[in-house]
Amino acid sequence: MLCSCAAMNAAQPSATTGASTLSESESSSQSTSSSGQTSSALSADSELSSSDTDASWSEQGACIITLNNTTATVSSTGAAASGGKVTVTKAGTYIVRGSLGNGQIIVSAGSRDDVRLVFDGVSLTCKNSAALEVLSCDKLILTLAKGTSNTLTDGSDYSLSQAEEDGPDAALFSKSDLTVNGSGALIVKGLYQNAVNCKDSLKLVSCTLTAEAENDAVKGKDCIIAKGAVIKVTAVSDALESSGSTKSGSGLIILEQCRVTVSAGGDGIQAAGAALLTGTDFTAVTGGGSANSINAGSNQFGGGYTASTQTDAVSAKAIKAQTEIVINGGSISIDSADDAIHSDCAVVIESGNINIDSGDDAVHADDTLTVKNGAISIKQCYEGLESMKLTIAGGIIDITADDDGLNAAGGNDSSSLGGRPGQNSFSSSSEQYLKISGGRISIDAGGDGIDINGSVTMTAGTLTVNGPLSDGNGALDYDTGFQMTGGTIAAAGSAGMAMAPDTTSSICSVLINFDSALAAGTTVRIQDENGKTVIAFTPVKQFQSLALSCSALKNGQTYTVYTGGTVSGADAQGLCLGGTASGGTETETFTVESAVTTIGKSSINPGGPGGWHP
Repeated sequence: MLCSCAAMNAAQPSATTGASTLSESESSSQSTSSSGQTSSALSADSELSSSDTDASWSEQGACIITLNNTTATVSSTGAAASGGKVTVTKAGTYIVRGSLGNGQIIVSAGSRDDVRLVFDGVSLTCKNSAALEVLSCDKLILTLAKGTSNTLTDGSDYSLSQAEEDGPDAALFSKSDLTVNGSGALIVKGLYQNAVNCKDSLKLVSCTLTAEAENDAVKGKDCIIAKGAVIKVTAVSDALESSGSTKSGSGLIILEQCRVTVSAGGDGIQAAGAALLTGTDFTAVTGGGSANSINAGSNQFGGGYTASTQTDAVSAKAIKAQTEIVINGGSISIDSADDAIHSDCAVVIESGNINIDSGDDAVHADDTLTVKNGAISIKQCYEGLESMKLTIAGGIIDITADDDGLNAAGGNDSSSLGGRPGQNSFSSSSEQYLKISGGRISIDAGGDGIDINGSVTMTAGTLTVNGPLSDGNGALDYDTGFQMTGGTIAAAGSAGMAMAPDTTSSICSVLINFDSALAAGTTVRIQDENGKTVIAFTPVKQFQSLALSCSALKNGQTYTVYTGGTVSGADAQGLCLGGTASGGTETETFTVESAVTTIGKSSINPGGPGGWHP
């Protein structure tokens, strides 16, 4: 089932990563741009024209605008100056130099006119309106001259008439397409509300932009497309926002090969369409960070995000998009009071290094969440990866969660870090699933290690769980089956709800329930009849149950369980396949007679019928 998001493309091509193939039903839903491309095929280049990327300019034939503290002068036609106000009315190149303590540049050209402003060392302040206001033109190209620093500042109070309710609200305000390019730097200070507000398409190409705002910092209604840009944003509310319009594919944010640093009271990225980060270094602190988990309202599954209904005060997510979020390469570092990464439809992590501290979910998608590759380190969160449909095909994933590590069961109201109500939730459905076909997943969970209100399939990869201490949760928790045909599992936790993969599996499992809890750091190993270690695991938390699954456990073979002692060759997660063992206490000998062998007692069916060793 595809989620019912706006601008979704129902045709979904399969994607292949290594030996793992994602079927059409597993692939994420994909949004389309105005050019008709799906978001997986979108890039900054597909959205940029030659005029966006061309930062060359010459004084020959250009109009020179000189700012002289209190007045301005122009050198030729196409622009007029009156005191400290300059108005540009025709297409052409205008080179601006100097400073004004209280002035304004207005662009009011024809609807087909392209206007290029070259900032060559500009400091412009307007105390009662936008410093640079674009009323009309086809496109304004603001080129920052090499080696220059340029500043736009507005006042804290605008003088707007009743007729100007839709008037300027930012130091840099444009009703037309706006492109900022060039290797210089631009600092925009929005003391009234916003720093940059473009009512059309905003494009940032190979420039350096610093924006500070009392409300939202950088807004592009139809889209924000950035390539090769350095962006530093401080906002009381949202940092980067594209709220969308009636145009197909609007609400798109693309950050490609950028360096972005965000400090926002609200959302770091807010896209009414898709958000695509490719090769981008993105650092964000939102809502004061994970230590400041706040009441962000209810985000129920299927609730339907709209920018107009979720106010800045109740959303402090680092990356938020309605249709799809795609991360491909780069480095992501997030400290968020709310969800770190949140989509009302799909999240796809192609690759990249992602580090998260979250006051709520680390990564949430209402419909599908797919991890193909990359390194994901979640040091703090309420729930780690959460979606109706979870697919992990590769990557290295480390999760420390206050509740569930992998969740396809829905959030628990009033249960975020700090006790914030309004968690994401799903209804129980047979369509919910977890599919693991590769990667290395390590979970330290206060609740369930995995909590799936549906089925689990595992064909490859490694899953280690240091699970709950409470008998009300389990290291593995699923509803309709767990078929394991490849890979390795070591899942430790409490014994009350202990489960293992089910009896339809071709990989054999042993579920060991101890009479009493064992201390953190106690190694449990299984040896074959020749005294060779088959599998060993050393949990980092107290545990009373341990599920072990690997291809070396063979039907009809007899094994011995040891507790304590040491095993050489363990990985950083405490898992060892083979290795040399010494010491320990022999606790049980068993013979594998089916896919699931249970030692000791559990209060629930541990994985369907199997060998039982009381």
